[in-house]
Amino acid sequence: MKKLIWLLVLIVPISLSCKKKSAEVEMKLPTPIPTSTPIALSPTAVTTEEPTPTTTPSLQYSIEDIKGTALIIPAGSTIPETAEEGEAVETGDNLLTKEDSEITLALNDNTLIHIPADSQIRVVDLSPNTIHGFSSRIELILGNILSEVEKLNESKSSFEIEAGGVVCGVRGTAFEVQNRDGNVSTSTYHGVVVMKKGAHIQTVRTNDHSTFSLKQTHFLPQRSLTLAEKKRYKVWQKTKTAVQQKRAIRMNNGVPPAPVKKTPPLMNKRPTKIVKHKPLAKPRPFHAAITPGGKNKKAVNSRPLKQKQAPARIQSRPAAKPMARPKTATKPSKPSIKQPPKKKKKN
Repeated sequence: MKKLIWLLVLIVPISLSCKKKSAEVEMKLPTPIPTSTPIALSPTAVTTEEPTPTTTPSLQYSIEDIKGTALIIPAGSTIPETAEEGEAVETGDNLLTKEDSEITLALNDNTLIHIPADSQIRVVDLSPNTIHGFSSRIELILGNILSEVEKLNESKSSFEIEAGGVVCGVRGTAFEVQNRDGNVSTSTYHGVVVMKKGAHIQTVRTNDHSTFSLKQTHFLPQRSLTLAEKKRYKVWQKTKTAVQQKRAIRMNNGVPPAPVKKTPPLMNKRPTKIVKHKPLAKPRPFHAAITPGGKNKKAVNSRPLKQKQAPARIQSRPAAKPMARPKTATKPSKPSIKQPPKKKKKN
């Protein structure tokens, strides 16, 4: 019992001292500062619309007219197929024309390409630009190609034809490129064409013909278009009109477009011929005319150039002396008898 009492005596003061220390420690702790607790918001579905990429429409040539037999080799293939009207020609496609055949392509209403017989081309590049224009590059492998291109200054488009490394660039014109027998020639019908081959550059203007020799690696002397070349372009103009009409019908689902009514002009605008008149001669002086009444009046005429001169007055001239008759042999006359003079009567 004594041991328990001593244990209690020792434990009680120790426990009391520990309580006091814990109370002091609790009092010394800083009081927490009240802070505004954030209000938890319910998560809302935020829809962020991603911008849809603006895809520019792909460009392609369309076959508008075929005469004879034409073949097309699609890009990535080596098997030729028979081309048909209305078929699309895209980048990488090849076109071939056989003997006595021709084909006409169209990019739009004013950009046409004519491929005559025994020719082969390849569409190297055809893509739109950011200014509503296009970039076209065609390789002429063999033969001829005639291009009618719209004006490209406003849209800043580019149209080029490459043949044997010679690049022909235009800004809106009608021209023909030929690649035969190691020569690349260009005939410009209207507009301007620039031919480039490395450092060699030559400008081919309207009604001019230029040739670059691939063997001699330089330009030959330039010349004017021949009558046969001009005649070939006139034939193409008739073909172009027929192709444009066929294209308009195809784009209108087989319905021909309504004819455009032409308003009659206000006046006939015929070219007036400029006639150079001779300077008018000075009017002749008026002469006095004798009237039956005896009074002199001035002769009046509204057309002085065709006026007839009034008869001038007849001036009195001395009487001409009679001409002396030649002396001829005459018979001796009888002596005349003188008569006495008559006497004057006296009044």
